Amino acid sequence: WHRSVGKVLTNAETKRVSIEDVREGWSDVTSMESASYPESTQQSTMDTLAIIEKSMTAAEAAGSDNPLDAVGYTSEPYAFNYTFKDVILYALGIGVSTTEPHGLKFLYENDENFSVLPTFGVLPALSGLEALITGNVPGLDFDLSSVLHGEQYIEILKPYPTDGCLYQTFTITDVLDKGSGMVLILDVESCDKHEDVVCRNQCTIFVRGKGGFNGPRTSEHAIPVRASPANTDRKPDKSLQYTTSADQAALYRLSGDLNPMHVDPNFAAIGGFS
Repeated sequence: WHRSVGKVLTNAETKRVSIEDVREGWSDVTSMESASYPESTQQSTMDTLAIIEKSMTAAEAAGSDNPLDAVGYTSEPYAFNYTFKDVILYALGIGVSTTEPHGLKFLYENDENFSVLPTFGVLPALSGLEALITGNVPGLDFDLSSVLHGEQYIEILKPYPTDGCLYQTFTITDVLDKGSGMVLILDVESCDKHEDVVCRNQCTIFVRGKGGFNGPRTSEHAIPVRASPANTDRKPDKSLQYTTSADQAALYRLSGDLNPMHVDPNFAAIGGFS
């Protein structure tokens, strides 16, 4: 019996197989011009494994993007629609309670002072970041099991409407090599329907196990946190103790951060967390 040399259909860039890949490689799959004639099942298996190993090595070499290739990438605009229910759900997710003196202004849509918490602006910023794991960003190849949300900066330029739609784009301003992992610094701008900027976010994303690409360790684009007071012995102006609910993470994730790591112990274990 005889067989064709075959064709590895996995796209080197996307690491996936599409119907277009099959169509373009079909002539190689069916061609018998360089057919082989295995004399045994063992020889057939060994030949197949050798072809696969050779093709995978070539594909990895062709698709081994440097994470630094992602610097400067700007996303397509993405929309974040929300209603008063989303505003209330977010407030509950971060611990606002009706037992607090001003709790109702964040938890009841008919309150005369019904308002959106300032940190709500993080949600629209994060809502489109799944683009980072789709394989469409040059140089990036990771999944949710290795992702941690690191630092977060937010600047509010206009009050949030209590319902509506915000439009975002994010830009990867830097990629840092921390040895044990990689840090992505993203600037996100949110605009309203009038194209006025409502808020700006800077998100720092840590990706475990993706360091060691000889990139920079620090960035001039990172917005620094506020420095500590010179007098480190100074007591805090006010100190409060608050006990979170055992289900706080399960509630908060309903506002958009659906990474299974926050609620599924088995998924967290894949990433080395407990």
